[in-house]
Amino acid sequence: MAKLVIFIPFPRKEGGDLKDIVSELEKTEAPGVPQFFRSNCGVIPIDSIQIVYSDEIAAQVGKGDVLLVNAHGGSSDTKLSVKISPKIWQHVELTDLWNMLDKIGAPNASEVIFYCCFSSMNNHAAPAFRKRSKVPAVFGSPVECSGIGFFKLGRGSAKSTVERAAWVDHEGLEKL
Repeated sequence: MAKLVIFIPFPRKEGGDLKDIVSELEKTEAPGVPQFFRSNCGVIPIDSIQIVYSDEIAAQVGKGDVLLVNAHGGSSDTKLSVKISPKIWQHVELTDLWNMLDKIGAPNASEVIFYCCFSSMNNHAAPAFRKRSKVPAVFGSPVECSGIGFFKLGRGSAKSTVERAAWVDHEGLEKL
């Protein structure tokens, strides 16, 4: 089975609001808990969810795994960002991101999703990665990501006890 690797291109201690976004996912893993990645090709069962920060880089992505890059993006530049506090943002340039993605094994992924606002715009993260990679499917967002339906746990709610499955919804994302 595949693994869902969520990569935050910032150190764990500086994960800011991105760390909050994925914190619920860290609670979803439990023995016997079904987990699924809903892909454009259907539903892909995953055997684990791994959250990786830039200070934990090692070969993490294996053949057929799904990689999701989580950061803030902007419409006026190609940097990816994290909000450390209300007035403090940290940024990473795409050239640095490529180095990090190579180190974690991104070329092994079956799909790479850039869950970053405006990431499918010209020269932004998703199309730039598409040009330099042979990964079969690359996705990015043409707009702000809020409301696209990032991680849905259970039946649309992190508090669902009926079914504890985790998936990423591609609705609103563009395949490049």
